[in-house]
Amino acid sequence: MNPPSPSSRRVRGGGRLVSLASAAVVTGTLLVSTAPAANAAWGTQLMFHGATVQACKVHVEGQRFQLRVRVNNRGGKHAHTGAIFRIRNGNTASAMVRAGAGRVSGYKSLVVRSGDRLEAGAGEGDGIGLGAIFRLKDTPRC
Repeated sequence: MNPPSPSSRRVRGGGRLVSLASAAVVTGTLLVSTAPAANAAWGTQLMFHGATVQACKVHVEGQRFQLRVRVNNRGGKHAHTGAIFRIRNGNTASAMVRAGAGRVSGYKSLVVRSGDRLEAGAGEGDGIGLGAIFRLKDTPRC
């Protein structure tokens, strides 16, 4: 059996480099595609015992928006919940999230329209909490 020629070794080495470069591009693409959610412009709606209920909006169409809520509980010493409420024509809809001590929750969404009454709430496991009214126009875009 003849040993491989130096040029064939370079080709194989080059193939490995191409594979590594391809993997780097795919990984970079995945990181870029997840970056916007992590870097959303969250606006503070309510602060409670080291936790912050935050919201941002995404335009859907016309006067409709997807309102997202999360709890930034990095300063909290225990778990907190956060919620947003939409009140329209006497009907209420809500989205609630929870974060453990020192953590940031994922987000949940609620579709709202201009003119809806919006409220944010924060609470603890024992039922103690508070709420606040906020305006859609003062909520940053995600």
